[in-house]
Amino acid sequence: MNGLILIDTLFSAEMWQVNNNNWNLQIRDQFPEVWEKLTAIRNEGVHSCTPEYQNVEAEIPLGLFYFDDASAADKFVKNLEPMNLDVYCALAGDDADVLIGGDIAKLDFRKQLASLQMPLLIVSGRFDRLAVPRFSEQFKHYAPPSEVRHV
Repeated sequence: MNGLILIDTLFSAEMWQVNNNNWNLQIRDQFPEVWEKLTAIRNEGVHSCTPEYQNVEAEIPLGLFYFDDASAADKFVKNLEPMNLDVYCALAGDDADVLIGGDIAKLDFRKQLASLQMPLLIVSGRFDRLAVPRFSEQFKHYAPPSEVRHV
């Protein structure tokens, strides 16, 4: 292999959990009315992989998290296939949008990154609100030499 390009990726469950925390802070700060509903059902013991939780979370335009200008998201998001919640929750746990569990909780590629012998290019979206650029910068520590570009 001549090289490897990784785009908006996370290398560990720990990094994924920080991503989840950022996701929830965005909801809390930008959609306080939705956050209030989510908090109320969580207080009743409802986890994020339930239809009840997902229906409340669906009140938030998906573009908020993936686009700097969320108004531009409609032309992209409407063509996406729906996420298979059963697969996601089986891999990431029954409270995946809040607390990473399942097999993903065991994920940690930091040691393997150090053994890569090919050039590594890490690309991140400058305004990605989930896999934020500061996450991508951490690859330099675990996978030297690597190049990081924020676009």
